[in-house]
Amino acid sequence: MGARVYIGRVAPLGMGAGADSPAYVYGFLAGLFTWLGFYVPVQLSTVAWEGKGWELYGINVAFYFVNLQLIAMILAYIR
Repeated sequence: MGARVYIGRVAPLGMGAGADSPAYVYGFLAGLFTWLGFYVPVQLSTVAWEGKGWELYGINVAFYFVNLQLIAMILAYIR
């Protein structure tokens, strides 16, 4: 129930995504904004405080981006 409410609230904010857009557009945008708002800043702490390299940061955020996109698009399609 929580994911449905979240995707429903994020979907109208999609850049140019109107009511007639396919479900995967809403899923993509929900995953993108979640990734930008939660995962990217949290992963920056590995570079800032743990001294890990930017290469590892790039691998980690790409991994989370792909996972979030898959999850969000599946949930939007089911919705």
